[in-house]
Amino acid sequence: MAGIVAASALLLALGALQVVSSALLRDYARPYALPALLPADMDDRLFGESGARAPTSGLRLLLARQALADHNYALAELRLRNVPPGRDRDQLTGLLEEARGDHADAIHDYLLAGDSNGLEREEARVTASGDTRGAVLLQREIVARLKKDRTQPDALAEAWWRLGLAEQLDGYMHYPISSRRPWQIRAMKAYENAVALAPLSERYLVAAGSQELNLNDAATAQRYFERARDVDPTSAQAWVGLAQVALRRGDRAAARRYLARAERIDPASPALHRMEAKLHG
Repeated sequence: MAGIVAASALLLALGALQVVSSALLRDYARPYALPALLPADMDDRLFGESGARAPTSGLRLLLARQALADHNYALAELRLRNVPPGRDRDQLTGLLEEARGDHADAIHDYLLAGDSNGLEREEARVTASGDTRGAVLLQREIVARLKKDRTQPDALAEAWWRLGLAEQLDGYMHYPISSRRPWQIRAMKAYENAVALAPLSERYLVAAGSQELNLNDAATAQRYFERARDVDPTSAQAWVGLAQVALRRGDRAAARRYLARAERIDPASPALHRMEAKLHG
């Protein structure tokens, strides 16, 4: 008897999931398909406006997501109250707060949820606002969170790379140029960490090589650019980097050869054109 009751409950839950899924897909269904024929308030009738009668936490989360997708933020907040605490709830709460413009709260909940995508959106927003220092601080928080999660090494490598970019951009805000070295060193360390985690990433290797040039270490820069070229021989950036090193050493002939290779790969590369201007200027 207990088995029959359990099976019946499972079937009821699965049936409810099918109905509510159809209801939530109503707006995307073809005319006369089942989802399109369901009443607009079907989910409310089944589970109540707040979703409290939904038999599973997954259904409650789904109902809250649908309210957020409909830009009904008050309803999304109401339904979130019936979602059990956890990463899914924190992530969806962060999305709601981001949509409302409550960015400080969104960052807090994205950190709790471990939502790297949400955090990167917030970091990009802070950078775009001109608050380069705030972007650095936020990116450091992202790195710190990901360091505690050993399941996302690729995300951590990306976060280190983005921290390097943020440190560089923040450094550009300081004058005279000679005062930027502390930012350059921190950016270099971030790029080194990215390369250590993803040694076959052409993008991270090029960033590290470019930063070594900023630190006037042409020999180490060349090794990074050579590694980037070996990883991806079609990387115009790697060839341009090698041209930069050659020109820094006074070997203009080698610089021209490297630029010729870069031009065959990507003739529209802005880095290529900047380097050509230096070479012929």
